Amino acid sequence: MSLRIPSFSGDAALELGEAMLTQSETQAAADRARQQAAHSERMSALRDEESKLREGASATRTGAWVSGSLSMAGGAMQVAGSVQSVGAAARHGEAASVESQIGAVRERTMIHGDALGTDLVSGQLQATRETNAASVELARAYAQRTSAVGGALGGLAAPAKGLFGDAPAADAQAAAAGARRRAEDAASREDDAKSHAQKADRDADRAIDLMRDYLSKQNEAASKLVERM
Repeated sequence: MSLRIPSFSGDAALELGEAMLTQSETQAAADRARQQAAHSERMSALRDEESKLREGASATRTGAWVSGSLSMAGGAMQVAGSVQSVGAAARHGEAASVESQIGAVRERTMIHGDALGTDLVSGQLQATRETNAASVELARAYAQRTSAVGGALGGLAAPAKGLFGDAPAADAQAAAAGARRRAEDAASREDDAKSHAQKADRDADRAIDLMRDYLSKQNEAASKLVERM
């Protein structure tokens, strides 16, 4: 672009052209420095945007995983509680069977009058009934607690998704949008600096052309003067 013109002291036109050329080249160098700085900033912002988008996607996956895990664990515990409730019902049925056996023994006592044998059998059945009743109550309570814990875990699925997934993903998306805006602003400044640098180059070329034209005319005039001599 630039043709270095030697210093022309004493010739106002050439001194002016030299000053214009120097100014244009200095301006072009400054504009290119601004262009490079804006380019570096734009690339950094684009990398930040990509990083934040990846963070958002990762947070979304994490939230879905945590929510799904809690839902599955809660559902499994509720199923376990239902199974335990079935077991408690079965034990309740056994207790009812014992009750009927006790009633049958007492009925035989009334018919046959074997009070001693009846008391022994009745005592054993009574102990069995009490054991079964306690076991039924324990099984019912455990089943209820298991189902309650399962329901609580299932209820945490949605809040956990928001805490570990939606909220971090939204933050990452906002940060990515900010990085995108910085990249766009840097791109605008990069284009502006490039445009100014190109204009400075054209100004420098015009200064060179003007000085060349002036020197050419000066040489032509000198040649004509020599011919006359």
